[in-house]
Amino acid sequence: MAMRTKNSMDSMSWHPATMNAREGVGMTLPKLSVDLPNAHDTKCIVYSIGGNNQWAFEESMYDMSPCEIHAFDCTGPITRFHAPSRIRDRVHFHHVCMSNENQPAPAVAAVQKIGNPIMGEMWTLEKMQQQLNHTRLDLLKMDIEGFEWPIFDSWPLLLDYEESSKVKLPMQVLVEVHYRTQMAALKRNGSTYFRDSEDLVNLAERLLKIGYVVAVRDDNMECASCTELTLLRHMCY
Repeated sequence: MAMRTKNSMDSMSWHPATMNAREGVGMTLPKLSVDLPNAHDTKCIVYSIGGNNQWAFEESMYDMSPCEIHAFDCTGPITRFHAPSRIRDRVHFHHVCMSNENQPAPAVAAVQKIGNPIMGEMWTLEKMQQQLNHTRLDLLKMDIEGFEWPIFDSWPLLLDYEESSKVKLPMQVLVEVHYRTQMAALKRNGSTYFRDSEDLVNLAERLLKIGYVVAVRDDNMECASCTELTLLRHMCY
């Protein structure tokens, strides 16, 4: 789907910058404006979730920031993913999907039997950061066809001090929120429309409770069941 999130708000010591982004199956980001760390912040971390072997987002981030960039995708065999050679010193690919719970990679026989596109492990954000030894996350980009809902539900509330201490939530999130999906695991009573207006109200409330405000909303004219959001972390511990 098309994500065209624009964000002109400053956060911390970051400055706004415009980047070209991804065009690929399930996601198109023709123009994206995000707050990037200043040029001297070489410790910044970016996660890109769901790339489908399209690398324009990572290339733009590589060119416009000094950040360490990690791309995650477990759909299909690992051999289909090839990051451009010029960015491989700071762009690292992981044959892993983000999820609300940790799961091992499915057995080959199971993949072949049901045609499951998932062929790698499923990790929570907490496990990603543990495995990579990351204690900060500056930017998370996510377009995962409806699976963003259970991920947001799994992130700890601000007042849950014990759980909040285990994971460093991103300071900024670029996400395409889906109300309709082709993903069988998400469908309700066989319907591709798996979210309604009440769910959207609950999502807005949940985001506030985990420390985020919606800085920009951009309804996708190319997808009647998609909305693109820029989320900024307004409170954390």
